[in-house]
Amino acid sequence: MNFYTLGKKSNQPLVILHGWGNSGEQYKELAKILSEDFFVLVPDLPGFGKTPPASKPYDVTSYAKAVKKFLKTQGIDQAIFVGHSFGGRISMKLASHHPKLVKLLILTGAAGVEAFHFKRSLKRGAYWIAAKKLKLFSFLPPVRRLRERFYKNRDFGKVEGVMKETFKKVIKENLTKEAKQIQQQTLLLWGSKDQMTPVYDAEKMHKIIPHNYLKIFTRSGHKLPYEMPHEFAREVVQFVSKY
Repeated sequence: MNFYTLGKKSNQPLVILHGWGNSGEQYKELAKILSEDFFVLVPDLPGFGKTPPASKPYDVTSYAKAVKKFLKTQGIDQAIFVGHSFGGRISMKLASHHPKLVKLLILTGAAGVEAFHFKRSLKRGAYWIAAKKLKLFSFLPPVRRLRERFYKNRDFGKVEGVMKETFKKVIKENLTKEAKQIQQQTLLLWGSKDQMTPVYDAEKMHKIIPHNYLKIFTRSGHKLPYEMPHEFAREVVQFVSKY
């Protein structure tokens, strides 16, 4: 697994897990700021950046196992986790299934726990029709766009083979059960303009994760960790200093 590290090894380890379609590269500014207080590790998850995909489709559990194995090779048995979007799915899985590995949890724009919202459900119904019933017409741009929206990420239209199947596996998994089992102190950092994982998803997490604090940034959206790295890092440092 390709990765980079910043900061002194004597500091607390902090792992940043990136979102779908990203790599560790997008988080370099955030990692640089956090490295003043932590030993920061930022991997490219399998199939992203400079890390090749697995030979078979992964699900969230497979990614969690890969991260756990990666940290073992680095001699780390416990770390603070920052999970963004897709990386949030993996972080929640690790926190609930491997609690000793996760000291504290920071989730931002995390996917996998969705609140019911009428408008979103209506849109999903239209997208489902396009994705499932109009598959044969996906060569038409309007249908292709609707299919991409159904799968929640425009990058879906760009991935092929094992990563396309991986994406389908990942988005099918509901992590509500895992969220309820998280016992670590958790910080939820969200952009109010997030359209990928809207604030009402964050509010549901706020209700079901036992020990958490929710902070909403009014000037940002889904790209919060690398759109406002200084403000984001400040919240992380203040949160960790309490525990």
